[in-house]
Amino acid sequence: MSGTKYIASNWRVPENSNSSKNDNYSLDFGGTSYIDLGTSIDLGTNSTISFWFKSSTGNTNHTLIGEDTYSFDYLLQLASGTNTSFVRIGSVVKSFTTTELNDGNWNHWCIVRSGDSVELFINNSSKGIQTGYGTGTNTLFNVIGAEGDYDFPINGDISDFAAFNYTLDTEQISKLRGDSALGAGNPMALKPTPVAYYPLGDNSSGDPVTQPNVSVDDASVFDFNGSSEFFTIPTSSSLEITGDMSISAWIYIPSSFSANGTVIGKRNGSNTNYQFFINTIPKMQFYDGVSNLQSNTILTKDVWHHVAITIESGVTNGSTFYLNGTPDGTQTFTITEPGTVPDLYIGLEPAFSSYYEGMISNAAIFNSTLSGPDITAIYNNGQPADL
Repeated sequence: MSGTKYIASNWRVPENSNSSKNDNYSLDFGGTSYIDLGTSIDLGTNSTISFWFKSSTGNTNHTLIGEDTYSFDYLLQLASGTNTSFVRIGSVVKSFTTTELNDGNWNHWCIVRSGDSVELFINNSSKGIQTGYGTGTNTLFNVIGAEGDYDFPINGDISDFAAFNYTLDTEQISKLRGDSALGAGNPMALKPTPVAYYPLGDNSSGDPVTQPNVSVDDASVFDFNGSSEFFTIPTSSSLEITGDMSISAWIYIPSSFSANGTVIGKRNGSNTNYQFFINTIPKMQFYDGVSNLQSNTILTKDVWHHVAITIESGVTNGSTFYLNGTPDGTQTFTITEPGTVPDLYIGLEPAFSSYYEGMISNAAIFNSTLSGPDITAIYNNGQPADL
């Protein structure tokens, strides 16, 4: 992904024990979830990967950072049974002793590569330097939370994942970890800024969850190129909705937008649970596997919009599109579960290569029909009571 931040409100997990840190929320990887970045992030041979991690049990040889082109498909794999972390570049793998794997606390990790060598830092403390990686293979990753082929998903919480295409020094690493008084450091404050930054949660220091009526801050969006970038979230019972539901997101449609672009959905060919997309007109459109209906208003390009749909499944004209907090047409939809349930995609419908071109922020799915005031609350920088 070329974007810098992804927020999915329905995935936020409050971490009260982490109250001293700037980011008081994280993304919970429960042993089945991962983030597929679509294409690999290339950091060259001088690189740094920084993140906060809180391990859960059951991480014997499970992967936190994956890369499909590497041997065994990972960059960082954890073995909690032996307190060992394995860092791999291409076919070369070295091990580090990391007793923090099982302490149940939030820890700040930095994987720092300088050509042939890699040094691992946890909470500003070096876990040693390993050499012999060579300079023939770049630092790459294409999955967070599992191997590059999605095997061995991690069990734990991850926050503030940042990737730099240069070697950070100890002073910069210390700034990233921060302190108990000021909280965790902001990767975007370092210069040069990271190549990729995924906070994976809400910033509790005052940044809003949404940016109504103004341009959404670039530090809180993902920018999809319309041809290869998307997210895949493995299907789960919480996402397999068979009744009332709602979808909300902030989107930016560039002037070059010309093809159907999926914002979020569970559709793969004939197997459709639901799909919310922007069509070529461009208007909002929703597909429930049978009906393929659209909103009323043509969306202006080169500006941010808040788009939403609330669905009272099976009720005639019980579903409503919303544009910037205002109703924009009613339709009839019935949400059912297909025989083969697709994964959830953000930025893509894979069977028809319906890639989204533009920016998406704060995508959220609800298993209820939100009211008009709920949608207005989201648009005006609020949160519905059941968010």
